[in-house]
Order: sequence, then structure tokens, then C-alpha cells
Amino acid sequence: MAIETQILVIGGGGAGLSAAAAAAESGAHVTVVEKRAVPGAIRPSRKGFFAVESPAQKRMNIVASRDMAFKIAMSYAHWRLDAG
Repeated sequence: MAIETQILVIGGGGAGLSAAAAAAESGAHVTVVEKRAVPGAIRPSRKGFFAVESPAQKRMNIVASRDMAFKIAMSYAHWRLDAG
């Protein structure tokens, strides 16, 4: 089966869907390919909003530091993220 498209986006996570939306808004015919069952699944933050050391976090008595969140995110990505 052949699919005709102008732009192929591989990966339907946050960055891929953002790129696809921007291209579609510019008038391009876009196809997104995702290996997971659900596109847009950004694992570290899909259980709610994400705000480290925020007033909301403190009100909920959640103890988590920026350093801890950074290490978790980097470990999840096998330390392949650009932390700059």
C-alpha cells in the first residue's frame, strides 16, 4: 500500500506532533508515523501537569527537586538529551 504525502513525520510525541501541526497549518499534506499505540504519549508528564518546585507542588506536599527531576528525565532518555 502506497501513501502519498508531502511531509512525513516519524514519531508522534510532543516534538513530532508539534512539527506536524506547524506543517499542516502551512498547507502541507502531513503524515505522522508512530510506533506506540497512542500518539502524543510523552511519558514523564502524562499523569498530570509537570512543575518542579512549584507552589502547587509544595501545597500538595510533594518533595521533588529540580536536580532530581533532571536526573530522572535524563535517565529515562539514556542521557541522550541536550541539557543545554
